[in-house]
Amino acid sequence: KSLQTLGKVDEAALLLDQLLKEDPDAKGLSASASSLARTMDERGLALKGSNSVESETLLRRAASYYVIAIRGQVQGETAVRVDELEPVANRLFALALQFNGVPDTVESFVEWKATKLDDTLLEVVARAYEALLAVSPSYRNNISLARVLGFLQRWEDAAEGYARLFEREDFINLGTRTINTTTMTEKPELTPALLEWGMCEREIGVSKAAPERLSRASSIFEALVVSTREGSKNWWPAKFWQLQTMFDRGDYETGRISIDSVERTNPDFDGGLLKERFQRLSKEFTKKAPR
Repeated sequence: KSLQTLGKVDEAALLLDQLLKEDPDAKGLSASASSLARTMDERGLALKGSNSVESETLLRRAASYYVIAIRGQVQGETAVRVDELEPVANRLFALALQFNGVPDTVESFVEWKATKLDDTLLEVVARAYEALLAVSPSYRNNISLARVLGFLQRWEDAAEGYARLFEREDFINLGTRTINTTTMTEKPELTPALLEWGMCEREIGVSKAAPERLSRASSIFEALVVSTREGSKNWWPAKFWQLQTMFDRGDYETGRISIDSVERTNPDFDGGLLKERFQRLSKEFTKKAPR
């Protein structure tokens, strides 16, 4: 602390590293680690864009100190301090995605179709959100935990988390396939979370040949398609996955008619990330159910 006060941050970091090397499980270092983590984080962010290598090094060091700072709370050795743990969990989540090469524009695992991510830091983030939810239930942290599990491809755990979330929230009626538009307006984060739940159910349904999970996914996607404005940011992925799940369930004729209808009014589909996927799916439907 004295070294940091004197502006000798690098010396302080070396001393902390030495103490951790001598005793990796040493107690009482969380405050120093937290302070150093913030400093390294700020330095790394300041260099982002101008010196990407040095920036990455500083941010990775910051992440390692953040992990030490929250270790006691995550492991149940000290009381959870929500105002301290929550921002660190959020920051570590963002850093974990960055270190895995996930672009800043990607907000959800629904949009990420590259290789499976390194789970080391993401598992710490998941445990941090679990610790937060144990003392302070929050729909936002519930979404974050389920989203982390989705990035980890732990589909059943993620689906269970989303199911608990939507049991508590007055948002979707799976029986009628409708969404409470008032809640949608009040809590906009629930809309992409619902899409993620549908994605998890669909992944389980395909991998385990479970028709009931595919049926649930269909209900979720249909509710989103009906309740969001056609052509909007939330409508396009919901429509794609609704059609993809139709294909998965063998509903080829209905799916082909539906995707043809979308293409007639939108020849380039969304004109962006989903365009090629829509086009491939259209060809697959045509093979199964020729015009």
